[in-house]
Amino acid sequence: SGRVAMRVHALYSGVSYDDKDALTWLSAKDTGNFRIEKANVGIGCSVGTATDATHGEVLKLTATNGGPSSRGAGAWIKNEFSPCRDLKGFRVIRVRVKGDGSGAVLNFQLTKPRVYGDAFSEHYVKLDFTGWKEIEMPVRERDAEDYDKYVWPYDGYAAVFHNWLNFLQIGALNLIVNEIPAGGVVDVEIADVRLARQVP
Repeated sequence: SGRVAMRVHALYSGVSYDDKDALTWLSAKDTGNFRIEKANVGIGCSVGTATDATHGEVLKLTATNGGPSSRGAGAWIKNEFSPCRDLKGFRVIRVRVKGDGSGAVLNFQLTKPRVYGDAFSEHYVKLDFTGWKEIEMPVRERDAEDYDKYVWPYDGYAAVFHNWLNFLQIGALNLIVNEIPAGGVVDVEIADVRLARQVP
């Protein structure tokens, strides 16, 4: 009979959001780079800025659903880098998100440039909270196991499950808002997205 091999990796974390070595990777200054790539029928979406007493200028994402169901109610907002960006040895993304309690899903999607073959590293944030919350996203630990729970405004099965992400060539950090409540609104704010160094 054949042998079965297993390799176990310990979960890892990153330095704090406010650590002196954390690197701001995306901020409200980048708002002009975002574009709505695709929105499902009945979905309205916009990206702008807002001013927060603690975080200053932040990204503001607003989405509406004029349809009868939250299933598949989403929009894909692209933010492509030119030239590609290097994670520079960082392996954890930290971001602070101001939730609205809508229950929608916010997907932070890292991609590889298409010229090298599509690869998506997706990280899902359930907006079931209100107020600010710090989110930690180890880049290597994708949320692929939850991909099939939702209907996305793109076909990403191969990119999520079969292709690897090159940490030296990040083509985009996209935002996808999904499961927008039927007849409802999602109103979420995002402070600086920062890269954090891995700690054991």
